Amino acid sequence: MAAKSKQEALSQIQELIRANPGSSVSLKVIRSLNFSQEVQNPELMNYCVFQRLYVCFNACNKSFQHCIPFISLDGCFLKTPQSGQLLTTIRRYSNDQILLIAYAVVEAETKDSWVWFLRHLYDDLGVEKIGKCTFMSDQQKGLLPALDEVIPGVDN
Repeated sequence: MAAKSKQEALSQIQELIRANPGSSVSLKVIRSLNFSQEVQNPELMNYCVFQRLYVCFNACNKSFQHCIPFISLDGCFLKTPQSGQLLTTIRRYSNDQILLIAYAVVEAETKDSWVWFLRHLYDDLGVEKIGKCTFMSDQQKGLLPALDEVIPGVDN
């Protein structure tokens, strides 16, 4: 993550939420491994490293609440210098339209990153809706154990 002022990063997240009221956004950063050795500048986030971002737009969430509870989960590589993975949940309709429910950018596709993503999704969709969902995936790395941990007994 490029060094930006703390205020600028927070204002971008606040603008996303302001423009999309009721949306859910979660940003996770970790301290740089060289934190204790770096010269600290309180105006810069040069000692923080981007780890994860989760976004669920309220309009997409509301639309999904009126759908048959069937969710497709997928992950793909991000081909950037920073690399990472894009995790997505979508609902595909019979007329080939796609509803994006939520997405996340994570450092790697692991059980831990899937658990983090699914917990946010669980909180956003609600216990009643997500408990009735059937999940479809190509059994991404770490996904099946993550589903069993976050939503025990779910169809997949």
